[in-house]
Amino acid sequence: MFTMSCSVRDSLSTTVMGMQNQGQTAGQLGLQYASPLGMLKVEGASQGMVNVSLEGFQPLPIMQLNTVLGFVGGMLACGELKSVLMTPVGLLMGSANVFGQMSAEFFTGLQPADGHQLMVGTHVWGLPGVYGGVKVTLPLALALALALALALALALTLALAPALTTDPVPNPTPTPTPPPPPPPKLAPGCGGVDARGGGGRGAAEPVRHHGGGDAALPIQP
Repeated sequence: MFTMSCSVRDSLSTTVMGMQNQGQTAGQLGLQYASPLGMLKVEGASQGMVNVSLEGFQPLPIMQLNTVLGFVGGMLACGELKSVLMTPVGLLMGSANVFGQMSAEFFTGLQPADGHQLMVGTHVWGLPGVYGGVKVTLPLALALALALALALALALTLALAPALTTDPVPNPTPTPTPPPPPPPKLAPGCGGVDARGGGGRGAAEPVRHHGGGDAALPIQP
């Protein structure tokens, strides 16, 4: 890439630029003239496109206009007009091109305190007879924005901590199980049959209880 600028006279300068990329070569020649109406620029590219622009034209002390027209093969290909109006309450900008697209933007700013700046912006666009849309922006620049955000997050966390804390459920105390009741005893003097193992015969040996004691005597066959 090659660029060269030189000043022919106080109000006239020229710029030459050449570039080569992947075997393709492009060049551009520009002239800038500081006229009483503003900066007049003429730029010609090797692709056959010529741009003519007027920048910094001030019809009013509080208004500035910038215009650019593009020609290809001697025919108008594109064009755009931008205006900036400085009002007591903010900055008003508008633009329109040769295709009928129009837009307007308004910006204003406030400084409620030292280190605080509040900007409000509105953008409207559309075509002749067609409403495109509107967009409103509210950027807020604070010197301590990060510290305030962290403090808010900490306060919110502390406020929600009791609701999010789960109390541990105590383990229930085991209830003691009462011991099983003792087996019932036979009343004295009542006869009964005690089933005892009869060795390898597998038959129960009947016994008889006497009322005078607890000893049981086997019944002789």
